[in-house]
Amino acid sequence: MSGLEILGVCLIDVDNKDLSLFAVQTPSPKTLHAVERALVDWYLLHWKRKKKHF
Repeated sequence: MSGLEILGVCLIDVDNKDLSLFAVQTPSPKTLHAVERALVDWYLLHWKRKKKHF
């Protein structure tokens, strides 16, 4: 089975309005192996890059 998988990070304000911050496409296992990262490491890398914009 194949398809698109993403991690989406958002905040919800007190008025229940969704504020999408960013989305990251999940890489294939082959890509993760090539860059020697676990999936959690991949997501944390992107989170740290985006963190300064919050």
